[in-house]
Amino acid sequence: MLIKTSELNQRLIFEKPSATLNDLNEPTNGWTEDFRAWAKVRPVAARDLVEADHPYGAATYNFTVRCCCNTSGLTAASGLRIDWGGTKYYPVGEPLRIDGLKGFVVIRATSVKVNDV
Repeated sequence: MLIKTSELNQRLIFEKPSATLNDLNEPTNGWTEDFRAWAKVRPVAARDLVEADHPYGAATYNFTVRCCCNTSGLTAASGLRIDWGGTKYYPVGEPLRIDGLKGFVVIRATSVKVNDV
């Protein structure tokens, strides 16, 4: 399996949760940009979906990213989300390393928030 550079044609923004204080010194939840990456995006086929991961029939995609970062931070438990074209996607499960392609991971993400962070 070979991924051409031209296939990494979608710009993703990875966001992390941030807590700031408002004028009344109350915590407010928000999101800040963590990093950006180019990715190959493909929808997850209906036969590959696990119903437990998609309780609302959400849009689910596999994002193939060349990662020079710590991929342990790209799990569902990390609280990161992906902004792709203005739509927010939340990682499901663990990122999958691609055998034979050093530095590439596949992140499955869904448009429905499946965990509270």
